[in-house]
Amino acid sequence: MIGPERQAALSAWVFLAPALLLIAVFFFLPVLAALLLSFTDFDIYALGDLDRLRFVGFGNYLQLLQSPLFWTALGNTCYFVAVGGPLSVAVSLGAA
Repeated sequence: MIGPERQAALSAWVFLAPALLLIAVFFFLPVLAALLLSFTDFDIYALGDLDRLRFVGFGNYLQLLQSPLFWTALGNTCYFVAVGGPLSVAVSLGAA
């Protein structure tokens, strides 16, 4: 016989399992796949022929850090977060 505490824990896991499975399949699996693909020189033709998939290591990240367009985009994003976020909260509170 299972004790009442273990039975409650087992019931909780049974109810949580479908949601955790969906989170794993639709969130963690794509994030892991994207991370692994970021270390390759992926193109659409690699889907049909895995020999075309080349491992480049941190080459993509080094190329990204050397691009002035990346730093401009990062600066714009930081500005939007620093100014747009608090401003939208202030306007919302003012309207309320």
